[in-house]
Amino acid sequence: MGLFGKKKDTIKNVVVKPSTEYVIWNIDISNIERETILDVETGCSAIYLVNGNIKANNMPGRWVIKSKDEDKRGDNLKLIGVNTDKTFDILCGVGGVPYKDYETDVETNVGARGEAKVKIAQPYKVYSTLCKDNITPQDMDEYIRNKLSEIMSTTLAQLIQKYDYQTVNTQLSVMSEHIFDLFSEECLKVGLQCDSFTINTIFFPDEFIERRKDYFDEKIRKKEEKQARREKEREVRLDNETMMAQAEAQAIVNKSLNETKQVSESKTVTVIDSNAPINNNTTVVRSTALICPNCKAPVKGDSNFCSKCGTRVR
Repeated sequence: MGLFGKKKDTIKNVVVKPSTEYVIWNIDISNIERETILDVETGCSAIYLVNGNIKANNMPGRWVIKSKDEDKRGDNLKLIGVNTDKTFDILCGVGGVPYKDYETDVETNVGARGEAKVKIAQPYKVYSTLCKDNITPQDMDEYIRNKLSEIMSTTLAQLIQKYDYQTVNTQLSVMSEHIFDLFSEECLKVGLQCDSFTINTIFFPDEFIERRKDYFDEKIRKKEEKQARREKEREVRLDNETMMAQAEAQAIVNKSLNETKQVSESKTVTVIDSNAPINNNTTVVRSTALICPNCKAPVKGDSNFCSKCGTRVR
């Protein structure tokens, strides 16, 4: 009975339509009559609870709630609306992901940015998981983002170590697929559905990038110094080899000249004076003469020049 003995107004029909303020919200059914008509519009569902237990997940259509037995017993009835048509565009960033650069043997922490699209697939499971009435889109967005951040952080720590600094950002699609599979499984556990996930970028701290640049600059400098040193050593070695070759060539020339001189000096002939008569009583007078090194003619007497070609022989 209402005030002054009047009967409280009751409702015979409840309409549930998508809410722009909430994704999960409580619908007041404290004043509904027995066997009230429930109309659920497209884009949402209505979870019907009796004494705290889910009795039905009413999808778009017409239903009846508050049975005669429930009315007689005075059961505690509850109706929860769920917006099933909304897609949550999740932008997620994580940091502090450990990474070791084996090229420089430097450890650092990296970050990543990604985005996902998620929908409510099983309203009753989402409600049972969150156990909260009047959940705003911001509440749901935060819940999904935290789930995604957790998976991104732990999974990226394993995935990025497979790639070096130069190639890690070329493997974003491979890592995205891996995280998408893991995140989809987690979403299904709580009644959500992940439609897509993409890692946009993996970024390294500026300090690490600068240290890495200095490392390779120093490495290049040492390499250039080593090449310059080797080139200098090669030039010195070539100079030494040239000098040695010249010395050896000069020695061969000198030896050849000495041998030629010795041969020239040692080649003498004995001749008989053509003016001396030859008989038994005549003494043959012999003299030694040089051979001209130019025309091979014998040089008589003590002459210093060849009488035939004029070459100096002494």
